[in-house]
Amino acid sequence: MGLTGGLGICISHSFGANDIEKLRKEIAMSVYICLAIGIVITVGSLFWMRRLFVFLQTPEDMMTDTLVYFGTILAGSTVTIFNNFAMTLLRSVGNSKVPLASMIVSSVVNIVLDLLFVFPFGMGVFGAALATVLAQVVSALYCLVYIRRAAELLPRKTDWRADGVLLGALVGKGLPVAVMNSVTAVGGMVLRFLSIRWERLMSRLMLHV
Repeated sequence: MGLTGGLGICISHSFGANDIEKLRKEIAMSVYICLAIGIVITVGSLFWMRRLFVFLQTPEDMMTDTLVYFGTILAGSTVTIFNNFAMTLLRSVGNSKVPLASMIVSSVVNIVLDLLFVFPFGMGVFGAALATVLAQVVSALYCLVYIRRAAELLPRKTDWRADGVLLGALVGKGLPVAVMNSVTAVGGMVLRFLSIRWERLMSRLMLHV
């Protein structure tokens, strides 16, 4: 997620400057930001998800499965965001091995759970989506184990007090990256929408030939 990458920029600056007090405060405020975004995405998806897929002209016979799959994924968006932040946090302090290992572990877990949920348990599309969310949980927990071993990365009780100035600075760093990634994602959806319209137009033309 683009925003967590931006948060990592601030964290890496504080870590490089050996400003542990500011580092812990930034981590605490970043957790608040991630939690807020996760809630907004989860709640917001209840209102815009179906409208989006209608706009993208998703076939009616696929609409139910599409809503089930993406609804499950978005319901677990908070977990995904925290997983991304945990990996970003470790990379920001120079630990790139653990995030890589967590990605490998989560991929293996995802594949195993996909096969387990879809075939023996017959959970279909919901099972595939649930496997993805649970794999993110495993990845986040894997990273958390290593984060807890680093005392400088653990905010103290006083660090959890809301700091509007620091929150604004963190969002200011993360927002441009998030917008850039969003533009890429939206561009992909627009291209998909146009390709569907083009395919349907060509099909109609062929019927009249």
